[in-house]
Parts: sequence; C-alpha cells; structure tokens
Amino acid sequence: MTDCNVPNRTIFCDDNLDVMRGINSECVDLIYLDPPFNKNKKFAAPIGSNAEGAEFKDIFRKDDVKSEWLVSIMEDRPGLYHYLKGIEGVGRPYNFAYLSYMSIRLIECHRILKSEGGGVSTFIVIPP
Repeated sequence: MTDCNVPNRTIFCDDNLDVMRGINSECVDLIYLDPPFNKNKKFAAPIGSNAEGAEFKDIFRKDDVKSEWLVSIMEDRPGLYHYLKGIEGVGRPYNFAYLSYMSIRLIECHRILKSEGGGVSTFIVIPP
C-alpha cells in the first residue's frame, strides 16, 4: 500500500478518469460514485434554481468511446473487453458506449481503492 498523494477531503471538479489516473494505487479508503444513469437525454437545471444554466448530457454514443479505453480494458481485463466487444451493436446502440465509459472508470476505482476499504477518510469522485 502506498501513501496517498491527494489530501484527505479533496473534491475535484474535473473528469474523474483523469483525476483518478493521477492518484497512487491502493491509497483511497472510500469512493462515492454518482454515475450518469444512461437516460439518453440532456438535462438542465431549472430556471430560478441556484444551478440555473448548468447542463448535463446523459447521452452516450459509440463516437464517445476512446480507443485508449478499449486498449486499457483489453490489457487489464480481457474478459470484460470480450464482453464489451460482444455487445457492441447489440440491443440499444448506446449500451456499448455507456458500459465502456463506466468500465474504464470502475477499473481505476478498483486500482486506487485500498484492499480493506471503508476507513475514516473520504474521497469523492465527481462525474464529469
């Protein structure tokens, strides 16, 4: 287990994949993940709310999948890679893109999470 290179109780507002890739392995006690739900819609905060003007795209397309994600998944989790390639083009067209998006992030979550997990520190992963 390595020392964590991120101060406790740090909140990042960036693509969580980029953030996690900069964190040492097995140094995080807890990850709170609030993933997109793959609703295939665009959402906007209501007019008059504190978040007015904020938007979130919960739409995943094959063009959104980066080839580097698939290479990394293939190298680290070949079974998962074969599953993803098996569902590509099957069912709803966005399932492959969404599952690829989530898979690469969950692999990073697993890498940075301590094996015992559940300690007193908190690390929040904020979706992009």
